Amino acid sequence: MWNASTSTTPSPAASTNPDAYFPALATTLNNLGSLHQDVGQHDRAETYYAEALTINRNLADTNKDAYLPDLASSLNNLGTFHRELRQYEQARICHTEAISIRRALSDTNPDAYLPDLAGTLSMIGSLYVQITQLAQAESCYTEALAISRDLAKANPEMYLSDVARDLSNVGVMYTERRLWRLAEVFLTESMSILRRFASTTPDAALPGLAAITCMLGGLYIHLGDFNKAEAYYTESVAIGRKLPSSFSSMTTRDLITHTNADPDMRPTEVLPYALRQLADLYRLTGRKIEAQQLRSEAARISKPIR
Repeated sequence: MWNASTSTTPSPAASTNPDAYFPALATTLNNLGSLHQDVGQHDRAETYYAEALTINRNLADTNKDAYLPDLASSLNNLGTFHRELRQYEQARICHTEAISIRRALSDTNPDAYLPDLAGTLSMIGSLYVQITQLAQAESCYTEALAISRDLAKANPEMYLSDVARDLSNVGVMYTERRLWRLAEVFLTESMSILRRFASTTPDAALPGLAAITCMLGGLYIHLGDFNKAEAYYTESVAIGRKLPSSFSSMTTRDLITHTNADPDMRPTEVLPYALRQLADLYRLTGRKIEAQQLRSEAARISKPIR
């Protein structure tokens, strides 16, 4: 059983043979950081992440070819941690260094490292959206999308889900800029990919599909097309009602896409959100009884805010 108080002090063997033991120690520290982050013990999590980063940086100084990928991963972990705590500048610094490393690695071995570069570009793009630096977000997202498209041409089964993610990110960014027709193009293409996955891997695709159809419903509200808005909200509600409770510990970001309302909305929270949005549409169009029924259903299934 894992014990949070277990010491991570290197053994004498690790001190005398760092090439053999320090990489494993850094991995363990990263895992401990993730565990503490998941249970809200942020001080401990940061300590573990920072120690893992120090070890990987020292290892990379002595053997770049072997350890630069681990250094980039440590930077990403710490960046994601800072972003969760809304420490955006620290997160930006970590992700930016990780991108620099992964860009250099992908220049020499694109097959191995381009997927990681796209993932980190997507992460920092989302950070820029959160701090409303939308031009930077667009640059990062569009580069990530270009990489994912190229990868998917060679291996669609492996990388089409990344294309869906990046299309969704670009679409969300354009909704933030109120460029509704541009957003429509990217979100609709992302939805088409998710529909394909829904027939073969529903557990992975349906939560993302529920989120993106809800997003499109909101987009068509802004465009004044209430019929399309109702169709997409209704589809989102129908999918949400089928989602198993096993998704409750995962966010839509962990899956394929995310909602514009809350990037970390859990799949089981998509349904009450979609119900409320559809209820608002019904109220707007004079269907007050149906609106109240939907709001009552949303209230019954909503969970307390985390």
